[in-house]
Amino acid sequence: MNYFIEFLDTIKNAIFLSDSDSDEDRAKKVLWYTFFGSIIMICIISYVIFVVFSFSGKGVKVPYVEGDNIYVGLRKIADKDLSVRVSPRYSDTSPEGIIMSQSPSQGAYVRPGRKIALSVSMGQKENSLPDFTQMTLFDIAILLDELYPNGDIPYTIDEKIYEFSEKIEKGRIIKQEPAEGTPVKSCRSVKVWISNGMETLASKTVGTYVNEKLYTALKDIASKEINVSVQFTATSKRNEHYMVISQSIIPGILAEDLVKQDDVLMLSSMIYLDNKNDFVKGDFIVDLPKSNLPYLFSIVKEEQEEVAEEIFAMKTKGGFSFTLPYSVKKYIKLRAKMNDKDLKELQVE
Repeated sequence: MNYFIEFLDTIKNAIFLSDSDSDEDRAKKVLWYTFFGSIIMICIISYVIFVVFSFSGKGVKVPYVEGDNIYVGLRKIADKDLSVRVSPRYSDTSPEGIIMSQSPSQGAYVRPGRKIALSVSMGQKENSLPDFTQMTLFDIAILLDELYPNGDIPYTIDEKIYEFSEKIEKGRIIKQEPAEGTPVKSCRSVKVWISNGMETLASKTVGTYVNEKLYTALKDIASKEINVSVQFTATSKRNEHYMVISQSIIPGILAEDLVKQDDVLMLSSMIYLDNKNDFVKGDFIVDLPKSNLPYLFSIVKEEQEEVAEEIFAMKTKGGFSFTLPYSVKKYIKLRAKMNDKDLKELQVE
């Protein structure tokens, strides 16, 4: 008990002036009184100013907007010369677009131009776009089946872009567009960026072959050992000859994945056919034998004692068929070759 009384005396002597204080101690205490007194006065004056502006008739009275549609609430607030900061939130109880809360609350007096914070419902989470990042395409398919068990999915994921990433695991979504939380009613399609994993010196990807010449595309595809098939469409425009117009596999996918899965890259190319009367026109169905290793398939044109001319070539593992339109003069032979060895003679009728 005596210790406690001594402690209180020490505190009292340190704070209050006493006759036993030296001139130096008195000066220090006066300085402390002045410092803390100034702070207390500033707090009192600030509080008085706040009360005057908040509760006097000179301020603007905040309207009640909770439960209103956001557009109705914005109009009420604008009529009071106030501004708004909106924070969207998911809600299982409030319909989309309804104001769930406001700050400052109804009836408070604030200065003109003050921002009123509104929390606005986005509806249930199922009514907005999910976050697909870090998911695989298989994960997304499962999620959409759960969200829309009747199969009536309101949007499609029809644009996929593959790119390398040092942070995101191969096969997982890097980003999406539109972003998570976008109302489903404003989405028709979703674009996703898919990770190829880290890029290495050996990394090779499917190129963009549309609007390229077929020979250029086939050369690049052969260097990546991708199995390829070509579908031809006849054209009467010479400048469209061997122009690639579509490809079945989107650019950016790792070539090694296609090779492992033995997938075939389908190209659609234009082929020029002469319309002169002395030309024979038709279509060949070419059956390519299956091989474990790529081989060079080519078609050459032979015309009476002239040097054979290669008119088409590609490296492939075969195992598929394609149709080749032709337009040649009479008495010309077309031969299909496999690694420069005759595969068959294409009959011109």
